[in-house]
Amino acid sequence: MSKGKPLLYVEFLDHGSAAGWRDHTEVDLPANTCTFAAVGWLVREDRKVLCLGSFRDDAASHSRQYIIKACIIKRRKLKIPK
Repeated sequence: MSKGKPLLYVEFLDHGSAAGWRDHTEVDLPANTCTFAAVGWLVREDRKVLCLGSFRDDAASHSRQYIIKACIIKRRKLKIPK
């Protein structure tokens, strides 16, 4: 079990894209942004980025997600039953 690093639930806004040529007057900004949720072990963080890992031990991690902190709308520590 990973010691000292919490399991987190994070909701965040993500970017979108569209393909195809459009006149600038035809381009609409989306009314709703894409909201995603992720669950993972905290691997590292600094003031700009949060890194979650799907698999983690005390020395290494695998299947990491990098989430820009300015895009986070909800962050919760999850409790693991013993």
